[in-house]
Amino acid sequence: IAVLRGLSADYMAMLLAHELTHAYLYSHGYAVESMGVVVEEGLCELVSYLWMSSSGQRHKSNYKFWCWQMSTGTDQIYHKGYSLARAGFDYFAQLVWETWGQPMRCLRCCSS
Repeated sequence: IAVLRGLSADYMAMLLAHELTHAYLYSHGYAVESMGVVVEEGLCELVSYLWMSSSGQRHKSNYKFWCWQMSTGTDQIYHKGYSLARAGFDYFAQLVWETWGQPMRCLRCCSS
């Protein structure tokens, strides 16, 4: 994994979350050939989003921009993949809530 110089710390961390998810998937036998590029990129984008949501970035304007970009993009791989992964994540979070009645923080993009 190579990271360019000059990136903000927040953007670099978001990028690393995405790229390390690729590495994790690959090292556990989930190569793009087995799941498809849309699914793989969607999972990586979701992990990147979840990192941003849980790392105290919510108050920063960059966080809101990145969330907006992820949720409103038109890219047929990254945006479509993120949308599918996010829908699956939200569905299972709701299922856990309904099944066990445990408090579960469902992440909301760009909420404060």
